[in-house]
Amino acid sequence: MAAFIVLTLSEIEASVDNTVTAWERRDYWLKADKFRLEWEWAGIYEVKLRRSLKDEDWGQIAVNAAQLMGKCSKVSIPARNRLGTPWTGAWEKFQDQKS
Repeated sequence: MAAFIVLTLSEIEASVDNTVTAWERRDYWLKADKFRLEWEWAGIYEVKLRRSLKDEDWGQIAVNAAQLMGKCSKVSIPARNRLGTPWTGAWEKFQDQKS
């Protein structure tokens, strides 16, 4: 599951960059900067968790996951949108990126 979280945070960070790039082309600099600051945590936690996973530091993974939960505490997913086990295969994909 930790590998899935890392991969998901990486996707979030990429989507933030895409969104901001579009706004910057339209000269919405303040809006872009505000959005980037609001989502800065995704990249920070992605790096922390990726490093912890590579080092197999399970204690630090738990600490980072708990801190990350604070960022996601306001998110609610409707029952009909639950996907089952999307983290299946994430470890292999993470391992492929690692090498």
